[in-house]
Amino acid sequence: IASLPNVFEKSRIGQDWFQRNVHPIIREAVANWTSGSLCIHGPTRVGKTAGAVALCHRIIDAALAPGATAEQLALAAGVRYVFASDIALVARESALGARPQMLITAENATLLVLDEMGLLDVRGAGLDGGAIQTLLDRRYRRRGAWTVVTSPLTPKQFQKVYGDATVARLKGIGAEIEVIIADLRDELEDCVSAVLVG
Repeated sequence: IASLPNVFEKSRIGQDWFQRNVHPIIREAVANWTSGSLCIHGPTRVGKTAGAVALCHRIIDAALAPGATAEQLALAAGVRYVFASDIALVARESALGARPQMLITAENATLLVLDEMGLLDVRGAGLDGGAIQTLLDRRYRRRGAWTVVTSPLTPKQFQKVYGDATVARLKGIGAEIEVIIADLRDELEDCVSAVLVG
């Protein structure tokens, strides 16, 4: 949970790979982000995870720059990344024991990337679907703990699967939540072409 996926080392704003493989709407949201939670909706291969990881790199790079503020250092020190399904799996495996470190770390992250919510049918796989709601509840109570969610589900599908309470918690975690729908037909075809050609 403490490290970013190595495959996304190229996920930095301005890099050629990032420009070619991440949908323009996602690139713009990441470039303009200043604070708060973010929910990135869109189909596979539009760059949802790459955009979320690029945001993490941006935060960490700012903290490593000369003259970084104490706030920038504190934010960067608490950046964490985890697959949503891993939270549900770990919660199921530890139902009778102490809370696993992964859950504690995710709860206390200054910025948590909760990747691929909705990719796996958590309930259908026999995993603890309530673990994600519990995680979001605890982050909500912390105030100032921002969460970046990526999901292949549309906003309506997301609300149907996770319910009004989860959506309300996501909106309440940060100053605001921005829903990005990266499935506009013409722009998506351009993005996918860039992935296949590049």
